[in-house]
Amino acid sequence: CLESCMNITLVRHTYKDSCTLGFMYGTESENFLCHTLEEPWKDNKRQISCIPEGEYQAKRVVSPHFGDVFEVFGVPNRTHILIHKANSIKDLEGCIGIGENFESLEGITAVFMSKKAFEELMGRLKGFDSFTLVILKRS
Repeated sequence: CLESCMNITLVRHTYKDSCTLGFMYGTESENFLCHTLEEPWKDNKRQISCIPEGEYQAKRVVSPHFGDVFEVFGVPNRTHILIHKANSIKDLEGCIGIGENFESLEGITAVFMSKKAFEELMGRLKGFDSFTLVILKRS
């Protein structure tokens, strides 16, 4: 990969009925980036399911609601999948929320310090308009 390329791996480690949890890593240097929170697996249904494991392109876009974010492209039968700050799945509609740690919020699993984690991730992606996102299930 050229120096202008960026690869990020999302390793999912927990699939619950209520949510999907993972860790995001910068692939080249294997460094930890953040915790991830997604909808539970519901057969890739729009707005209520996490996306299938696989390799996708993420491109910088400006969301009317979230501002400067990355959108995940190439997911079969899905659009508008964003990587953005979120605390619980109530803040997600099939998107990928990020944070600094997992905790319980009103009895549900959540990610905390999402704004800080998001700002750090966007800082690391400064100068990149796209990256390859690889989503794996930890074996």
